[in-house]
Amino acid sequence: MKKVSNFLVVLGVASLMTMPSCKKILDELGNSAGNNPGISANVKLIEYKNSDHRLMGGYFSRETGDTAGILNLIPDSVDIINIWGRQENSADWEQELQIIHDLQKNKGMKFIVTGWLDDLNSRFGPKDASGAVNNKNWRTGVTALRDSVIKWKLDGIDFDIEPGIIPESNDSLVAIMTELAKYFGPTSTPPTLSNAKLMFIWDTNMDGNFAPYTKTYKNYDLVYLQAYWRNANSLTNTYNTFKNYIPQSKFLAGVDFEDETGFASNQMPAYAAWATSQNMGGVFSYKIERDYANQSGSFSSYAITRAAIQTMNPAKKNK
Repeated sequence: MKKVSNFLVVLGVASLMTMPSCKKILDELGNSAGNNPGISANVKLIEYKNSDHRLMGGYFSRETGDTAGILNLIPDSVDIINIWGRQENSADWEQELQIIHDLQKNKGMKFIVTGWLDDLNSRFGPKDASGAVNNKNWRTGVTALRDSVIKWKLDGIDFDIEPGIIPESNDSLVAIMTELAKYFGPTSTPPTLSNAKLMFIWDTNMDGNFAPYTKTYKNYDLVYLQAYWRNANSLTNTYNTFKNYIPQSKFLAGVDFEDETGFASNQMPAYAAWATSQNMGGVFSYKIERDYANQSGSFSSYAITRAAIQTMNPAKKNK
């Protein structure tokens, strides 16, 4: 995800500051692209999602100017959508959730709640008389976040870990991530009778030698590297700082579609080729909806995303 402003997480007293029309579009696997009002199940697609393959992720936002990105137009073969921008405050959140649940069930997509650690103080928790959340104790925010993810029937969480928007104290960050790991990630206890664990993504622009990561790396399902505005040739060196902690299959490098460098510079094709040649976990994009309709108003119907999926997971040809 992308940094917008600087802030610190306020911890508890005992802690430190811590357009297509209805015409079908065939996607990269030969399945309908999910652009029909009625989303039907696709057995082969679900099998693909459950198979060993390179992942495609995307941050989806409905912030000002991003009105064209409609969830059910996202290509079927996208694996993970990170919901970004406090969309639960939107008037049509319940309608959006229905689309999400259909895509989860019938297309095998996973949907992740995304935000900043400050959300544990200002987004999740009991509301005051004005209707605002103002937790002095971030632990209250952790349990409220867990309850919200379960209520919304989503698949996990992702917090932006960047300098300037995380606690100055490494110990404080470790404490927060350890508490979150009780409910999210591979070391957590399943929160429901389904025994399905909720995902936990380490989303960062920093190397793998960052001390809080080295102390908590077992807590995360995936690492998302915000490798915006970089050359694909630089990615292997960054992965090498993580390789003592995670296999290639858990490492995804990301591009920025918001300012359109991710496709204007052919960065996404290069990253997808890199992920394939190095047997990495996959790639992702920030503001994936920009690949549906860019800032100039041109429509591409997620063409760059589709091509990257095909590069990483070529469709099998019939013999």
